[in-house]
Amino acid sequence: MSKSDKDTASGERQEMASKSSKKLNIMGNIKTMSLKGNLSTKWKRRYQSFVIFMKATAIFDEPDDRKVAVLLHFIGNECLNILITFNLNTENVKFSQLVEKFEQYFVPKRNITYECYKFFTTKQKVDESLEDSLTRLINKSKSCEFGSLQDRIIKDIFITNMHETFHHVREKLLLEDLSLEKARNLAKSIVSAKTHAEEFKESSSNVFYQCQSSTKPQSRASSKSRARSQSQDRTKCTKCGQVHKYMCPARYAKCRKCKIRGHYEACCKSKSVKLIHVAKSENVQS
Repeated sequence: MSKSDKDTASGERQEMASKSSKKLNIMGNIKTMSLKGNLSTKWKRRYQSFVIFMKATAIFDEPDDRKVAVLLHFIGNECLNILITFNLNTENVKFSQLVEKFEQYFVPKRNITYECYKFFTTKQKVDESLEDSLTRLINKSKSCEFGSLQDRIIKDIFITNMHETFHHVREKLLLEDLSLEKARNLAKSIVSAKTHAEEFKESSSNVFYQCQSSTKPQSRASSKSRARSQSQDRTKCTKCGQVHKYMCPARYAKCRKCKIRGHYEACCKSKSVKLIHVAKSENVQS
């Protein structure tokens, strides 16, 4: 064997060893499937994860016997007891055949009427976002066989069963006939705009409070002078000459000038009469 042939064979062995080591490391990080709870949902999610795993590790190109072995390892030891009931020979069973058997076991025949009932009665929860609520509706609609009307029905139930917290969003969505995607984007925009408006309102109130608190406190003397000037700006009483809020203090006072009760002498409006004393002239002798 020539040196070049030896190098080529050595490189191929190293590449195969590297691939096998990578496969073993990946296999060691897989969590097995639990057989508690909703098995139909768990199987769908597990198989979807397995398909992604096969694409990431290039197992799709491997022969069926290897894909079967990887799938059985992926779903875990608890599923081996289920495998025994299939009466299949794992040495020559096809991968698609094994998947179909597990599909029939974990996913029973659906009652379309009941699936539609669950879909139409799905309402948005109090603490649930619009996006999460719409995602739940989309997932439930897949079991209802709505066909070409699927998007239209999802949009209608999304708007109809929306929580009252998002009443303003429902009003906007009912203004025109929208597609599911446009309704979804518009709802996001409305919620985002309201959130930004609340943030603006909160930030502006904080700025106002900081401006108010940053002003220097006025001295007691200046506050008193301001109070005096404000009191002087008020209308003075024409009876006592003072500024008062309640009963006039001159209400029962007697004016020294006109002798009439109800005002002070300083506020008396009666005209003063000067008495002129005329002295009697003596008879002048002619």
